[in-house]
Amino acid sequence: MTPSAPPRRARASRATLALAALTALAAGPAAAQQPTDGHDFDACQAPTLSLPGQTEDAKKTVVTVITPNGNGTAVVTSSEGIAVTAAHVLGLYDTVMVRMSHGMELEAKVVARDEAKDLALIDIAGGGHPCARVAKTPATLGADVYAIGAPLGTELAFSISKGIISGYPALERGSFLQTDAALNPGNSGGPLFGADGQVQGIVSWKVAGKAAEGIAFAVPAEVVRRTFGPGSGTIGVGSARATIPTARLRITANVEGAKIGIPHVEQFTVSSGGQSGVVSRVEMEAVCEAPCDLTSRPGKYTMVASYKGRYPKHQEIILKEGDDLAYDVKLRRPLGIYVGSSMLVLAGGAIAGGAPIMVDPFSKKSARVGKQLTYAGAAAAVVSIPLMFTSRSVWKKVPTPPPAPATPAPATPAPATPAPTP
Repeated sequence: MTPSAPPRRARASRATLALAALTALAAGPAAAQQPTDGHDFDACQAPTLSLPGQTEDAKKTVVTVITPNGNGTAVVTSSEGIAVTAAHVLGLYDTVMVRMSHGMELEAKVVARDEAKDLALIDIAGGGHPCARVAKTPATLGADVYAIGAPLGTELAFSISKGIISGYPALERGSFLQTDAALNPGNSGGPLFGADGQVQGIVSWKVAGKAAEGIAFAVPAEVVRRTFGPGSGTIGVGSARATIPTARLRITANVEGAKIGIPHVEQFTVSSGGQSGVVSRVEMEAVCEAPCDLTSRPGKYTMVASYKGRYPKHQEIILKEGDDLAYDVKLRRPLGIYVGSSMLVLAGGAIAGGAPIMVDPFSKKSARVGKQLTYAGAAAAVVSIPLMFTSRSVWKKVPTPPPAPATPAPATPAPATPAPTP
């Protein structure tokens, strides 16, 4: 197939090439219209990445889209949770579930759709999500691209494949980015990242058949920006709700800016002096910033609350279908650090003053005072270190806040009765 020219139906028929969507999700009929002011793709302030070295950071911006008919992929393009996917992934539904890289499943609402370009925007519950930049300029031909998605199902979610940009053909279905990256059912709607971690395209479809290999297409980033960017006009949205069981979880905190997330235990090997050992480190992947109001799939989740990277404590939360749970998190403020630091300074002074005279051979009294100062300083140091480096957050289950009362409509005054004409 010539990249710069649209394929002819006769030629495709002789070659027995089948144009197949990358998922088996049904695309619904044209939906109702609702106004939108467009999405600001430049609001994401993600740092420049270097792929494949920072693939794990890129994966945090990708989500698996789950509907009753199957699954696809989306990429988060704002920290508030706006994500781009393919319209055919969503089918008729205006509410779906997405699985984050940390494993939690959250509700997402379809906020914009363009069936002709096979693009859609979804709004994921929560906030503070890792996001990816959408490229403003196309990458050059032959540049490396990396696809992250869920090929052949959720079991292989967040798999990565590598290819190059083969061309930018203008086909009957529109303008596309052509790639030879290995793409399979479930990759639809997922990102094609450039080597700098910016989204160069949204995976849409591929050519399938015995005579075709390594021919897949994505909607270019510039088309995504033009379709959903500021001033994009009115975009249609769906009209059906996915019948997926959900539960609601609300979390408040006593500290403004507290992060709620999922902890991950990372293990790596350290070698020194011919010996090696395994070191474990706990990292937190943020889900939202308190106060949070999340709609999630039922399940068991281990969550952590953190403020400026301090005071983590794990809390196991079990959500059942139809639950509406509320938790209030009490995070200790940095008082412990200040007190611990002060005590450590005093402890150092006591030890420095007491140690020299505790061995004074000329005065037993001086030696006794020195010994007391040294022991007191050592005890203060032992107490101060935990105060400085450890603290605990307390999770408390609280009653679910009542729904806001409905505002009564103002009473319509009865029309005045006209006076009878004499």
